[in-house]
Amino acid sequence: MGLLLLLVLLRGLVRSERLATLLLALILGVQMAMQSELPLAVALVLCVAAWVCPALVVLRFGLLALCSTLFYMAVVVSFPLTLDLSHWTAGGSVLALLMAVGIAVFSFRTALAGRPLFRDGLLHD
Repeated sequence: MGLLLLLVLLRGLVRSERLATLLLALILGVQMAMQSELPLAVALVLCVAAWVCPALVVLRFGLLALCSTLFYMAVVVSFPLTLDLSHWTAGGSVLALLMAVGIAVFSFRTALAGRPLFRDGLLHD
């Protein structure tokens, strides 16, 4: 992943994880904003904000979480999502949302590895 490599290189240059993460979001956001049809100032703010999420995910949780984040971002951008169930794209919207929820639930259950969600004394207090 180029994102992880760029983050490691920036972290080595600036010696700070937070600053490297912000620089990564800024670099990728500027690149994305230059390709946008929106006015540059608006596109720059939106694109940098869009890259902050994956940059923070890779910093905090790692490469696998980054892959799933990028997958969900691609699903949201690619599928014609609608809340109007009478629209002809509603089937694809429901499929995309059910797929995302199903993967999230499976991942959550796998991450728990049979342990309970809350400690025994936590809910009884």
